[in-house]
Amino acid sequence: SLDTPVSSPSYVGLIDQFYMGMYTWSDGSLFRLSQIKWTEFPQEIFENSTLATYMQYTVGNQFLPVNSTETFHAVCQRDDSYKGCLQMTSMLPSSWYAVRSYNSMSLTVCRQICQVNATNHALISAKDCICYDPVGVNFNLMTFFNTSTSAQCDFPCPGNELQKCGGTNNFRQYTIDQDVAESCEDLYSNFVLLPNTYLINGSEQFCGIDDLSSSCPLGFIAKQNKCYRFYRQQTLNVQSAAQTCLSQGGYLAAPSNVEELDVLTHTIQNISTLRTAELWL
Repeated sequence: SLDTPVSSPSYVGLIDQFYMGMYTWSDGSLFRLSQIKWTEFPQEIFENSTLATYMQYTVGNQFLPVNSTETFHAVCQRDDSYKGCLQMTSMLPSSWYAVRSYNSMSLTVCRQICQVNATNHALISAKDCICYDPVGVNFNLMTFFNTSTSAQCDFPCPGNELQKCGGTNNFRQYTIDQDVAESCEDLYSNFVLLPNTYLINGSEQFCGIDDLSSSCPLGFIAKQNKCYRFYRQQTLNVQSAAQTCLSQGGYLAAPSNVEELDVLTHTIQNISTLRTAELWL
């Protein structure tokens, strides 16, 4: 039975890397609450977001967040979408990049942007994403690359350490399966925040939270030439909150006018995992 308890819980590939309650899958597919038949959705997910994967308690219907230092069994899955490593040998035309110089790059972001272009392959480096069809109009793309060893493309993605990306000039090659979001909020809940046209319920729709007005560090969101990072935890007092911000090269946000306060409010209201928080410092 799918409801039979698992005697030895195991890690699965879901992680909330930025402490925002935004759990994303290790294979780059969208995590959707609606697709899992929860017996009772654990409130801990929204109350105590940690740098952790979920722990599997029962087969198919319940996962709980755990501290990543705890020890459990693991369930692994072979990566069938990885097709090799390519080393860039000369500069590409800028128009060929779907995303360029994004510090929070992830396979999830690249997949969602590429599928709206009806392409079935993606190249992803540490900061760049390229969408292409090997038998389509941009087949000459491959003349800019040489094959390389997988070791040159075996790096954690900045935006999801459970996913694999290439390096500075090395691109990890993936096939793209269609994985269409049901709403813009679906994307935002998976830290897909870049302004772009996406496939939403099979139709093209513009979504985006990050306005790209500034080149922000990993985990930060650009809004009106400033970089913000939101922490979903409710266990922070003002001292630990201030220290957390300092550790990330920042300080507690200082919205000194109505416009800046509106920016923060709008961001929180449009991301469901932030909107459900009761208290913000």
